[in-house]
Amino acid sequence: MTDTVKVSVIIPVYNAALYLRQCLNSIINQTVREIEIICVNDGSADDSFTVLQEYASHDERIIILSQDNKGAGAARNAGLCIAVRIVFISVVRQLPGIIFLESHLLMMPA
Repeated sequence: MTDTVKVSVIIPVYNAALYLRQCLNSIINQTVREIEIICVNDGSADDSFTVLQEYASHDERIIILSQDNKGAGAARNAGLCIAVRIVFISVVRQLPGIIFLESHLLMMPA
């Protein structure tokens, strides 16, 4: 799959179970299909890891890394270690009818 990846999406995940499905749905339903979705479970104490496993079992583009809680920066760095091409997305709270994704775009040269 590495040959065809156009973009790597790195998602630090910490106790985001309430919003994680919406975040993952928005990413997996993009028109660009040649992506890898690297989810770094950063020591979540809620059901985030279960949600990640559920999605990964249905979509081979989803890669799960797990670590003790070290913060979003360390989670992003863990994802960077295996990423092909990079986009950062953070799950943030949802307002009625709207989900906000805080994204920091960094594209690697083709």
